[in-house]
Amino acid sequence: ADEGTHQRYTGVVKQFLDHIKHKTGADIKKVTATDVAGFRDAAAGRVSVGTANLMLKILRSAFAAARREGLIDDNPAERVTILKRKKDAPGRRPFTLPELRKIMEHADEEWRGMILFGLYTGQRLGDIAALTWQNIDLAREEIRFTTDKTGRRQILPLVGPLLKFVEELASSDDPTAPLFPRASGVLQRQGRAGNLSNQFHKILVDAGYATKRNHHSTGKGRNVAREPNEISFHSLRHTATTLLKSSGVSDAVAREFIGHDSAAVSKHYTHIPTDTLRKAAKKLPDVFKKLN
Repeated sequence: ADEGTHQRYTGVVKQFLDHIKHKTGADIKKVTATDVAGFRDAAAGRVSVGTANLMLKILRSAFAAARREGLIDDNPAERVTILKRKKDAPGRRPFTLPELRKIMEHADEEWRGMILFGLYTGQRLGDIAALTWQNIDLAREEIRFTTDKTGRRQILPLVGPLLKFVEELASSDDPTAPLFPRASGVLQRQGRAGNLSNQFHKILVDAGYATKRNHHSTGKGRNVAREPNEISFHSLRHTATTLLKSSGVSDAVAREFIGHDSAAVSKHYTHIPTDTLRKAAKKLPDVFKKLN
């Protein structure tokens, strides 16, 4: 497994051991299915149902490895089911420009930068947090990186407020230095963007667009996850797509821009020139226009 995957697995196992140490003293022989289910439910109060289920699958793999090594006789995680999303749960929606402006007012400088990258590149939070100066080509006004989820190579234009932000950002002589040091540190320690998602949720709460989480599952029963929010950092991805299409950009160009990874798109993949993507990006509105 690559370094990112190793860190992700290690992070989940460490969180689980912290969760059970008050009861078992972190002795895995004493772990029960109830302990694993409790960890799953606690995770569901902090992160999305998809992430909570991924954490459960990682624990299943970890316990399976321990059983193969003869450390335990039984895999308690095998008896714990994945969470089911409520059928009436709201789907993700894009932000409106007034919402974005208010959110930016409640974000610090680093988060403002990550929000700009989310809006003007449509990329995922983890990929943005992992950016370093070697991903930035100011001479060509481009960003070059490989997505963590799909391994897709992306070359996207830096335009408007995003270009201005990067130009004014204190650069480093070290090409491996992160653009967003705090976020990069969280990602490296935990191997995933869950804590960063929680930080962004706090910004939404401060802006008045979300309610504070109580860190406990609110669903009825063990197999129901907390109801997801209509808006999250991932909504910036939807926002970029919506704004591009409403500006007259074709569906194919919009999908190429955000790096859509559906099977249909991959099957009929056609490379779209960077110049075309740049023209599309320049149609995105200036989110700061009404801040001054």
